[in-house]
Amino acid sequence: MNKKGLSQVVTVILILLLVLAAVAIIWRVVGGVVRKGAETAGEKASCIGITLSLKNVGCNISLSNVTGIVSRDADNGDLTDVKIIVGNNIITSTEGGFSVPEPLGSVQFANLMDEDNTMNEGDLVMVKVAPVVGEGITCDTTDEVTVKCVS
Repeated sequence: MNKKGLSQVVTVILILLLVLAAVAIIWRVVGGVVRKGAETAGEKASCIGITLSLKNVGCNISLSNVTGIVSRDADNGDLTDVKIIVGNNIITSTEGGFSVPEPLGSVQFANLMDEDNTMNEGDLVMVKVAPVVGEGITCDTTDEVTVKCVS
């Protein structure tokens, strides 16, 4: 009996098993990342073409209020909500009491500042707008404006 030949066969089988195990582990990690990326890309695809713009944005210290107009370009997107971001304060159209603009339409908003957003006269405040599509998918911001607060 050739023990040396048998030892080489066992070695080859062990190497093949190690390679298969390594491939399975790597595929599990990479496959999860690829699936998550594909899901995110699919969600964000519904954001393509939806553009919201900010106009006439102002900040009034005495009223603790940021106001402005959100305008929507011509699109056929499934816009279900709008987020106005002022500092750390995020207000949706539902919470802020303004409607979602129709294509080529505009709506006015008044965003009362929360306690974390203490402002002084002359402070610069960044205001951003982001569309929300479908079932709560928040798209990237499509416009941002920096305004100086007055009293």
